[in-house]
Amino acid sequence: MTVKPVFEVPFERSGVLAPGLPILPHGTERHPVPGAGSRAVPISKGDKITLLDRDGMQPAEMVFYAPDRSSDAAMLGAQGHGRPVGLIATLANGSSSGKKVLRALEIAGFDIGQGDAVRPTRSPIR
Repeated sequence: MTVKPVFEVPFERSGVLAPGLPILPHGTERHPVPGAGSRAVPISKGDKITLLDRDGMQPAEMVFYAPDRSSDAAMLGAQGHGRPVGLIATLANGSSSGKKVLRALEIAGFDIGQGDAVRPTRSPIR
C-alpha cells in the first residue's frame, strides 16, 4: 500500500482564495432578497446602505422606520417618494417572505401605508 500525501494549496476560483472564508470586509453584511421578495433589516447610525441589482431591471423600494415608528426618507439622507406602493403590492402578494415582513412590522407597530419610500433612480415604480 502506498500513501500519497496531499497538500492543500490555495487556489483562486472567481476571486475566492479559500472557499468558506468570509469574502466581505469586516463589518459588512449581505442580505439577499429573492425576486418579488422583501427583507426587514435593522440599521444603526453610521451604517451605509447599498442596493445592488445583480439580475438587472429589478425595481426596488426601501422604507426606513425610526424607533418612534416614524418614517422619513430624509433620515437616510435620501429623497422620499411618498407611499411605498411597490412594497405594499409585493408584501400583499402572499409570498412567505412578504408574510414574515408584514408580521414583523405588525408586531413592532409599524404602518407600512405611512412609510416614506426611497427608490433607486432607475426604478420603474411610479
